[in-house]
Amino acid sequence: MKTRFRYLLVTALLLLFLPPLATATEMRIATAANFLGTLQELTARYEEQTGHRFAISSGSSGALYAQITNGAPFDLFFSADRLRAETLVSDGLAHEDSRFTYAVGVPVLWSSREGWLEDPETILTEGSYRFLSTADPRNAPYGVAAQQILESLGVWGRLNQEGRLVRAQNITQAYAQAASGAAELGFVALSQVKDASGNIPGSHWIPPAELFDPIEQQAVILKRVGDLEVARDFMAWMRGEDAARIIKAAGYAVQ
Repeated sequence: MKTRFRYLLVTALLLLFLPPLATATEMRIATAANFLGTLQELTARYEEQTGHRFAISSGSSGALYAQITNGAPFDLFFSADRLRAETLVSDGLAHEDSRFTYAVGVPVLWSSREGWLEDPETILTEGSYRFLSTADPRNAPYGVAAQQILESLGVWGRLNQEGRLVRAQNITQAYAQAASGAAELGFVALSQVKDASGNIPGSHWIPPAELFDPIEQQAVILKRVGDLEVARDFMAWMRGEDAARIIKAAGYAVQ
């Protein structure tokens, strides 16, 4: 009896004074559509290392920004541009010291048709295609880049007037339209068309960087974050070498 009492007493003291076991946290992330696949790979790797889990929602940066400003319960926001991350900070909705550029986007003109874009500028200006899909510039930074490229080539106004520009809700939809043939051409993200071996099926053209403003994709921790410490740990990991290798392999540049 005394032995059992001592055992129970020791157990109670251990439970009282030992630190609690760490519990896994689920982080809620809003991410730009172009980064969804890469972020899923990154979070899967982080989950293996820490046990923390992630619930990811994707869409155009503009639509996600609107959801956040209207109270959507996200912890982290991975935008496809710099402006919306900056605005969330200036509006007091995100932690200022958490904002950083996690990737620099690479837009690409892409077609599922093989060998078609050997002379892309001639195709764009004189080609017999019916439709060219882009993400809507009002919501998506890749759509802004597409408009800048087409304006630099002097064809945006004409294609718009002729009704040949298809404005997708986001870059995932733009890719789907080009992949299905609903639009013969599409401005998408390099990360969407580059496979695991680094190959790009169909035909593509990566426009010169001077034709569009850099696509600085920035992330922030939102003020309504459930567990700030876990969020900061994950963002620190995102800035490390392991994450950078995955991001670059997916078709982005890393600063």
